Amino acid sequence: MIFRIYTLKKQYLEKELVRLTLGTDIGQLTVLDHHVPYLTAARGGMVELETSDGLVEKLEVTRGVLEVLPGSRVNLLADLRV
Repeated sequence: MIFRIYTLKKQYLEKELVRLTLGTDIGQLTVLDHHVPYLTAARGGMVELETSDGLVEKLEVTRGVLEVLPGSRVNLLADLRV
């Protein structure tokens, strides 16, 4: 899937992933390829990004909005915590 993070100022990241895990207002959510379209509030905290070679990267973000689109496209609108 193609995952993008957008901040208020710019597109921060675009990466090909096999798994995305993050917290939402109703619990933890894992998104895989071909996930059904979905729109939810994302909690602030850690986001796990797993690439096809098995590497897992963790980013800390603020509250935001997660959008899962047809065609394995996923957008997260949030700011990064520094």
